[in-house]
Amino acid sequence: MGPLSPRAWQVGGRILRGQKGQAITEMVLVLPLLLFFIVSIVEVGSAFRTYQILTNGVREGARSGVLPNATVNTVQTRIQAYLESSGLDAALATVTKACDGPEGQCTPGTRLEVELSYPFQFRAMGPVISLLPGGNGAGWGTVVLQTTAVMRIE
Repeated sequence: MGPLSPRAWQVGGRILRGQKGQAITEMVLVLPLLLFFIVSIVEVGSAFRTYQILTNGVREGARSGVLPNATVNTVQTRIQAYLESSGLDAALATVTKACDGPEGQCTPGTRLEVELSYPFQFRAMGPVISLLPGGNGAGWGTVVLQTTAVMRIE
């Protein structure tokens, strides 16, 4: 058997040449992508949770708005209370109320439409995206979530 180079080893009758760092190299290449996908899944799950809270909040607001003697303030107060109890900042929410009665009046038998808009900030991926070329941080990582509920006024 001839001399082996310093980078070759004999294990169990086989000669290994320079394969010691292969696993580390593969890990370095694959780990960032794996972490990116895991964090992305968590971020999208958080956005979906926020959207579900907004959907339930706008339903609660519309339901309180179709009751007799309801005002615009009744709808906004109910939505803000629901958002705050769910852990969201109600000050960021934009509530729009519209009726399809004559001249936009909310009369019994007409439909009440309540729309809610809320800016969602991606906590982990937003700053990462802003570091990419062209990201410059302007609006990256923020999405406006909108939801609408329509109910008939009693």
